[in-house]
Amino acid sequence: MTVQVVEDMCSLSISTGSTLGLICGSTADVPSRYDEFAGELGERIGRAGTDLVFGGDGRGAMGVLVRAAISGGGRVTNVMPHRLLPGRTPVKGCPAYVVQDRTACHQLVNRLARGFVVLPGGLDAFDGLGAHAAATEDQVAPKPIVLANFDGYFEALVDQLDRALQDGFITRRQRQAIAAGRTVDEVLRLLGIL
Repeated sequence: MTVQVVEDMCSLSISTGSTLGLICGSTADVPSRYDEFAGELGERIGRAGTDLVFGGDGRGAMGVLVRAAISGGGRVTNVMPHRLLPGRTPVKGCPAYVVQDRTACHQLVNRLARGFVVLPGGLDAFDGLGAHAAATEDQVAPKPIVLANFDGYFEALVDQLDRALQDGFITRRQRQAIAAGRTVDEVLRLLGIL
């Protein structure tokens, strides 16, 4: 495992190709069905040859998905805010970049990803979703964001996004960049992997 401290992201040269950004909860104490969904999705992403990049560490459903993608043959890049060190370690089997803070983490993940998959999670996952969704306004071609609406987890959010568009709080471009799928197959189709 290679760990690189990144102080100047402009000088960083990493191939992005078909890299998919992962936004996901990393809490360990959630119902096992979330881990099972994450594991199946990760394995299928890995088998499809789609690379992943994520910010954080390997706990919870995030870790399950990342390890499944690696075991399925996928390549994964780990970006960690410095605040997570010491105490947590990057995921084994993938290169890791340590950046100054959460903002730098979002920036580097956004730079490396061609699109995002968002799995159920807490405030950190919502923070990541918000950061990447807001960035669509500045992109020539908005990066797609697919909500893995497993077990209806994102139903209220989808309704809120529709309301935000209706009331003028987000642009049509921002809303159109976000789709939702309930099953692994639906999510993979929306991501263009199937």
